[in-house]
Amino acid sequence: MMMNLPDMKRPSNQLAVFLFAMGTGIIVNSVIAALLMTTYSVEEITGNADMVRGLSLLSQILVFLLPSLVLYACMRKEQNDYLHLRGIPSCYNLTLTVLLMFLSIPFMSWIVSLNESVVLPESMATIESWLRQTEEEMAQRSDMMLHTDSWSLLGINILVIALCPAICEEILFRGVLMNWLQQVLKNKHVAVWLSAVIFSACHMQFYGFVPRMFLGAAFGYLVVWTKSLWTSVIAHFINNLSVALVAFAYCRGRLSTSYNEPAVWESHWVAVVISLFDTIALLYLLHMNNMRKTQDS
Repeated sequence: MMMNLPDMKRPSNQLAVFLFAMGTGIIVNSVIAALLMTTYSVEEITGNADMVRGLSLLSQILVFLLPSLVLYACMRKEQNDYLHLRGIPSCYNLTLTVLLMFLSIPFMSWIVSLNESVVLPESMATIESWLRQTEEEMAQRSDMMLHTDSWSLLGINILVIALCPAICEEILFRGVLMNWLQQVLKNKHVAVWLSAVIFSACHMQFYGFVPRMFLGAAFGYLVVWTKSLWTSVIAHFINNLSVALVAFAYCRGRLSTSYNEPAVWESHWVAVVISLFDTIALLYLLHMNNMRKTQDS
């Protein structure tokens, strides 16, 4: 006898199914981590780049990707393309997306440097100290994975740091979460920005919160305007890939500035201004192309 699913048109049922699947993924991920700790100490695990890469890949798949696909499978009868996975972005939209990700780098890097320079009031000194310490620990973990001059490890980094997060995070945040918020709130703009805030908060990096929120909102609008999740996946992939490539070039002595030194753009304000105008122009073109297609249909 087959078990009947609840009415999946109801957002509450969608949320329940997703949280159950995510909870299962978290438990399995925790069990695997606990089994590792029976053999290795926490210091050995966190100090081993290969283990950190493996655990990162595992958690992305178990906690982000699989729960999203479980919900997608349950929703297919109600909404065949629930996650906008079937839409193929046009060459025009893909070209604008690629240009957007590259031409926005100076402006986004400048925003990162502004966010990093935030100083909390003296009454919050303890909180600021904790935030800084947490930020440094996460940066050290990222540096451990990214800082390599090996071509083979670069390939692994592209998989673990660029490709897998681009697919898993976009399916979760721009696929499941943004779609669910739009059903509940009945406003696509609120859904885009709220999912972007949650996306940034989940990275647990206060001093990168604002630029990551803007990035999440840009990814959200790419999905809304192109009707395809693959556009945001490609944009996310390019963003993360650029970090891996810059770190690799730095380690091989090809660059004098590492990926985690965005302050370099503070003295190049002309490039930042041009980057801002390019970003606005490309977003406008993407929006207008969507408006034109909507009117034609």
